[in-house]
Amino acid sequence: MTDPLLEFEDLQVHFPVYKGFVQRLLGGGDVRVHAVDGVSFALQEGEVFGLVGESGCGKSTIARTLVGIARATGGHFRFRGQDVTDPDRKTLFHLREQIQMIHQDPHAALSPAMTVGQAISDVIRVHGVRSESEGAAQAPSEEQVREAVYRVLEEVDLRPPSFFYTKFPDELSGGQKQRVVLGRVLALRPSVVVADEPLAMLDMSVRARMLEFLLELKARFGLTYLFITHDLATAKFVCDRIAIMYLGRIVEMGPAKEIYADPKHPYTRALLAAIPIPDPTKRRTQELPRGEVPDAVHPPAGCRFHPRCPVALPTCGWEGRDLLDFLEERWLDPEAEKREAALGPIEAWDAEDLEAGRPVEGSGDAEKRLLDSSLASAPASLREAIDRISLEEGELRVTFRAPAMLEPKKVGDRIVECLLY
Repeated sequence: MTDPLLEFEDLQVHFPVYKGFVQRLLGGGDVRVHAVDGVSFALQEGEVFGLVGESGCGKSTIARTLVGIARATGGHFRFRGQDVTDPDRKTLFHLREQIQMIHQDPHAALSPAMTVGQAISDVIRVHGVRSESEGAAQAPSEEQVREAVYRVLEEVDLRPPSFFYTKFPDELSGGQKQRVVLGRVLALRPSVVVADEPLAMLDMSVRARMLEFLLELKARFGLTYLFITHDLATAKFVCDRIAIMYLGRIVEMGPAKEIYADPKHPYTRALLAAIPIPDPTKRRTQELPRGEVPDAVHPPAGCRFHPRCPVALPTCGWEGRDLLDFLEERWLDPEAEKREAALGPIEAWDAEDLEAGRPVEGSGDAEKRLLDSSLASAPASLREAIDRISLEEGELRVTFRAPAMLEPKKVGDRIVECLLY
C-alpha cells in the first residue's frame, strides 16, 4: 500500500466554555468541550473515506480543523507526509489550494450580495488560474478570469455559463447553489475535497443526482473525498471505507461493505437498526440506545457509549455520575420516588470519578438497604461494576471498580474500540 495522502494521528480539538481570564475565574475554571478527543485515521489517494455519526460527534470539527478554520489542541495531521497541524499563513494559504471544503448549507456559503461570477472569480483572482497540465497558478487578466469561470460553470453543468454568471444566489435552486459551491471548489483543482453533509440541505428529488455527480467529478479530476454524513444509507452508496464516530471518538472503522454486512460495535449496530425498511412485511424489533448523548464537556469514563449500550460490561467505565443518572431516571416514576424518598433529592448527592455519595443521619442503615433495593432494577453491568457500598463518617458512599484499559483493536479487516473484543 502506498503512503497515505492525508493522515491523522491522535487528533484532539477542544473548545473553551469560558473565554477570557475573568470568565474563567467566575465561571469555573478552564472547562473545555471535548469535540474531538484522540482520532486517528488515514486517507489513501483516490478513495472516498466517510465519517459517520450523530450530530455533535465531532465530524464537522475534523473538517474545520483540516481546512484551518479550527485549530488542533493536540495530536498531528499530515498532508503528503508533511506535518500541517499548526501551519503558518503561507503554508495554510497553499494548503487550502489542495484541500477544499463543500459546506453543508450552500445558501449560507454564498454571499447574497455577490453574483455567481463574482463568487467564483474572487477565488481565481486570489489563487490564480489553475493550469490543466501542471496545476500551477498564474496571474490572470480579467478576460482570463471570465474564461476560467465559464469553464468551471460548464464543468458543474450550469449551462449556458453566460446565463448563470450574472445570477444572484437567491435566483437559484438548492441544487444549483450547491453546484456553484462545487465550481468554486473545483476552480483550484484540489487534491482533497472535504464534503461536509453536502446533501443535507437539498430536496430528496435531487440528492441521488448530486451523489452521482460528485462521483463523476471524482473520476474526472482524480479527487480524494473526506465524506461527512449522518446518513448510513448514503455512506454505503458512496464510500470505500467508513469510520463510525461517537462523542469525539472513532468506535469502528473499516471497509464500508464489511461494516454494513457485519457491524461489530454496539453503536454501529444501533445506527444500522435505526434505518427504516420500506417493506411492511419485513418488520423487526429495534433495540435502540437508551437515554441521551452524554455531555461533551464531561465525557463518560472508559467507553463513551457505555451509559447507553445494551451489552455494556462491568469494566466499561461505570462511575459515580452513572449512579446519579440511574437514580434520577428511576425517580421520574412518582411511585418509585415516593418509596425511595429517603435517598433523595438528587441535589443531595455528589459524584466524583469512581465515587458517589450523600450525607445521612444516624447509622444510615435504612438508606443503605433502600439503595440496595433500588439497584436491583439497575442494569446488571452497573450493579456488577460497584466495588462496595459503605457508610463512612455520616456518609453513604458508593465506590465503583476501575475501568479496563480501552484501546482500538484490529478485528479482521477493521478497527474496533470496544471491550467485547
